Amino acid sequence: MYFKGVETKFNQPDRNEDAPYVNRHLTVFESQCRPLSKGIPVPLDENTRNKAERFILDNSPETEVYLEEHLTEVQQRDMAANHKLIHKKEFRSWFHKKIYDLHQLGSLEHADELLALASGSNLLAYSYQACIVNGVRFVSYNRDQNRITQNSGVCVAGTEGFNYYGQLEEILEVSFTGSYSVVLFRCKWFNTDPKKKKTITVNNITSINVSGEWYKDELFILASQAKQVFYIDDLVRGRDWKVVQEVNHRQVWDFPDASDMIADVDVVHDTNSLNFVLTVDLGELVVQQSDVPATQVNMAHRPSLVVQEDDGFINDNEDDMANSVEEAEDEDELIVDLSDDNTDDVCPIDVDVISEDSDYST
Repeated sequence: MYFKGVETKFNQPDRNEDAPYVNRHLTVFESQCRPLSKGIPVPLDENTRNKAERFILDNSPETEVYLEEHLTEVQQRDMAANHKLIHKKEFRSWFHKKIYDLHQLGSLEHADELLALASGSNLLAYSYQACIVNGVRFVSYNRDQNRITQNSGVCVAGTEGFNYYGQLEEILEVSFTGSYSVVLFRCKWFNTDPKKKKTITVNNITSINVSGEWYKDELFILASQAKQVFYIDDLVRGRDWKVVQEVNHRQVWDFPDASDMIADVDVVHDTNSLNFVLTVDLGELVVQQSDVPATQVNMAHRPSLVVQEDDGFINDNEDDMANSVEEAEDEDELIVDLSDDNTDDVCPIDVDVISEDSDYST
């Protein structure tokens, strides 16, 4: 073929293609990205390194059991002490010893990754200006200022019932022993405390005040936790206010977790975009009443209708139907007047008695 081997718009790779997936047992080690800029090696000072490692340990589901165990030990050691402060200072060294002791006993699952996490990060990290995470392009704020596009706005869902909004300052890849690494976003968080009316939502339009800053000691988030947002000038409230614009990126779908999905498969939601015909095979219908034993009805035969004389009303009540059948046995023929008052035409209908042992017949 003429175009064989030629890149066209139909076969060109996606611009926002993710990095190759690497299966890891620890969730934090799955926070990866595809860098779009050259990585610059940066030495980590002790303060930044401690904050980064502390955040990684606190946001790893596999370390929750160790965090709870250490906090319990601290509480039992001294009931009057500041437990949270002691727990924060001592957990890293305690966790290191705990993991190595379990490894010596041979009772440690996913030992390589836990040992790497317990040993601490390397003193040298890599800094990037742009990357792609989950099919979305992120750019640091310093690089974003020189562009007409915007890719530095980030949002993280909070546990207090509202979102945290900020801007991406730096993309940092923290390395561990054994070729493991974690990609972190260092962010500047705007003070959007809704209690102080720093966030206003009217008609599903959210405006935030960007004049203040908070959580200066908690700058890091996992790259996989970030959701991209865009900030537009709020012409109504002034220069310190921005309208938050959330978008759905092309070829990116937000699938719910399995725990959030409804287990009832009998419910058909009207949000389904497929056009389909729902077919139900009844087979043999079993009619069960409280005082009558179950009777099988063959759906291949349609039941006969018993027509009453009163105003042409059809009654499906079983007791009334039985009385009508008894009256039909005493008469040779039931005449039903289907004509108007001015005519004398009548329509004779033969009524067959329905036995309880036989199928319904017409």
